[in-house]
Amino acid sequence: MGWDMNCVVEALNRKTEKWDFFAASMSHRNTEMFFRIAGFGSYEGEIEPIDDCRGSPVDTSDPTDTWSDYNEDWSSTWLDRAELESLNQWLKERYNLGAGFKNCLWQALDLKYLSALFNLEGDWAEASATRYKDLRVLFYFSH
Repeated sequence: MGWDMNCVVEALNRKTEKWDFFAASMSHRNTEMFFRIAGFGSYEGEIEPIDDCRGSPVDTSDPTDTWSDYNEDWSSTWLDRAELESLNQWLKERYNLGAGFKNCLWQALDLKYLSALFNLEGDWAEASATRYKDLRVLFYFSH
């Protein structure tokens, strides 16, 4: 039996200083990536998790609260922008992807269209939408 992962992308609104719900997705099963994110699942190898399943932040948007309620029996964690950039770099190195794969995390999460708005490489201010000043992704794991 495999593991499933749902994720929610939130961006911090510059004007309101609140997190806006931006996107949601169910990711393809990728045991290595799941383990890298939060040590979730069973994986025997040399992958160090970014963090443990640390639950959801307390300041999520209303749509994310609804999403969390739907997935309340699932293990959850979240990654901030720096951790997302680290995961993106790890994916590139793990799968030997070249320079053309700048935002491969968005592809791995089936959110390719976010590449144009939220660059995970280079200068954030230059690459991000001016409306938002930060980014995080919440992850929900189940089997």
